[in-house]
Amino acid sequence: MKNFTLLSLVRIALKHIFLLIAAAVIFGAVVFGYFEFLVDPRYSATSSILVTNGALIVDKDGTYDSNSFENADIVASINIANTVCDILETNNVFKSLAEEYDNKYTYKQLRGMATVEKRDSNSLFIDVSFTTGDPELSKELANAYLKIAPDHITGYFPSASTATNEAEDASKVFPNSFVFAFAAAVFGAALTFVIILLVYSSNTVIQDEEDFNERFNVPVLGSVPDFGSARSSKSYYKKYGYSGYGYSKYGYLKYGYGYSYSNNNSNKGDNKNGN
Repeated sequence: MKNFTLLSLVRIALKHIFLLIAAAVIFGAVVFGYFEFLVDPRYSATSSILVTNGALIVDKDGTYDSNSFENADIVASINIANTVCDILETNNVFKSLAEEYDNKYTYKQLRGMATVEKRDSNSLFIDVSFTTGDPELSKELANAYLKIAPDHITGYFPSASTATNEAEDASKVFPNSFVFAFAAAVFGAALTFVIILLVYSSNTVIQDEEDFNERFNVPVLGSVPDFGSARSSKSYYKKYGYSGYGYSKYGYLKYGYGYSYSNNNSNKGDNKNGN
């Protein structure tokens, strides 16, 4: 099997650059068309809840007096938010949401659509996202969740204060057709290149002087052309008068050595067959 150097790999890639580009375009186009037109899209809408220990929030809009709390209140609120995040993922919350929709969806279905998580470890915000195949439904569920969440929070923490921020719209989260198409294009080009290398590796015939230099560390003094291959072409015979009534018709193959090999020379010589 051949050992490829970096330079030889680059040469092979450049030699077959159009094939590699074609493979990338075909793979990318097929995958893009599949995800863009055949796969059902998914849309996500996110609403948020701000939770504190009661010392920070003044009203439901989330405004507060910066002089009315200390650092201890922030630390306490962060700890409460961690627990509230777990509360909002309980089945009771999603059962209440199912009742809001007259049990059109089961609480398990609603829970499967939802994601509840803190924005980051030191944040007081809890983000609630709903993902469905309908952007309007995702937005509606995310905002409906905000209506029932505060009651469940205060059921565990009566002194807790909450402020909510409704989802304004839903965004497409799956599929990202361009990302998949780009990945497919790279994969297609890479796969094609690997196949080309396998073909080169299995070919033990020395193709030319460059191929010889890549395989052997031996100086090349000269090369002998393949006259057999050259004479097999039709243009060669036309050039030297071996077509028509020349070599192939009245020459060695059929009547021996008697006739000359050109249309312009029809004299007979010594005929081996007596003609």
